[in-house]
Order: sequence, then structure tokens, then C-alpha cells
Amino acid sequence: MGDNDSAQHILDALISAPRYKPADAIAAVYVALHKHDDALAWLERAADERSATLHDIAMMPEFAPLRGDRRFTAILERIGLEPEKVFAATAR
Repeated sequence: MGDNDSAQHILDALISAPRYKPADAIAAVYVALHKHDDALAWLERAADERSATLHDIAMMPEFAPLRGDRRFTAILERIGLEPEKVFAATAR
């Protein structure tokens, strides 16, 4: 809600907690904070972990800011999606 410092503090605490956290969920927060490099690193981690929800990122509006980044489309291709087709379907 505009308080990026507070959001970052909460995110840091979540990341350091000794329990599982979905990497793609962490990535979504980084996108909201406009920290795209961090978001992409967490998406790579989600791909490495074979996250069950990772296929959804191509269609989720919160990840739309990453669509023009070649690293994002490479992740989509890595998990078996065709970015052009997915992006075209979500634009309708």
C-alpha cells in the first residue's frame, strides 16, 4: 500500500524464517516492490524447486511487469510454456 520500507522489512523476516516459503510468492512481492532482479532470482528458484504454481505466473497480472524481460520469458520456456501464446491469450 505504498510503504515499501515496511513491506521489505516484513519480506526479509519471512525469507529468514526457518520454514518453507513458495519462491514464486516471494517473487510476486519483489515485483510489487519494483525489484525485478530479485523477483527473477526467486522465479529461477521456483523453477529449480519445480513449484506446482509456477505455470500460473505467465497469466497472473502481478507478473505483467516482467513480460518484456528476456529472463522471464526464458523461465516460461524452461517450464514448457510458449510466452507469445500465453501473453496473447491473456491480452483478450
